[in-house]
Amino acid sequence: EYVEGVSVGHLLDEEKRFDENESLEIAAAVTAGLEHLDRHEIVHRDVKPGNVVITNDGIVKLMDLGLARHRLEWRRIAAEEGTAIGTPYYISPEQIRGRRDLDSRSDLYSLGATLFHMVTGQPPFVDGASVDILNAHLKKMPDSPKQHNGELRDAFNEMILKLLEKSPKNRF
Repeated sequence: EYVEGVSVGHLLDEEKRFDENESLEIAAAVTAGLEHLDRHEIVHRDVKPGNVVITNDGIVKLMDLGLARHRLEWRRIAAEEGTAIGTPYYISPEQIRGRRDLDSRSDLYSLGATLFHMVTGQPPFVDGASVDILNAHLKKMPDSPKQHNGELRDAFNEMILKLLEKSPKNRF
């Protein structure tokens, strides 16, 4: 499908900061897309602002399934085992470790990193080279988004931090 619109990543590059309500609307639409993928046992593996497009009609679309994998594609999954596949600013810890047993919670981590960027103006971890960012995803807790945007409600702030839990079992 050809989609005319603008990516959230492009808007962030233009220094747009999304308010909480806009972010929640976009997150709800992305979550609906992720739920659809999960019903079909597909993990997107590259949820990020550049892959979330707002059409000219205001519809939010989750794009680019180039890294997506069905959880039963054992040959492809085995070939990629131990390889970090994803975008450093938004990649989940289990993707960094190259784990074979990814599920929708990995995509939820990336959605959390995307939401963090949308409401604060920067990804959760930005300092250093890619390897430093990957290590931060593995070992460091991000700042509270509220530290960067005092207008966020506590519940929204806590939701983002829960999405960014290191262990998939601690996420939604």
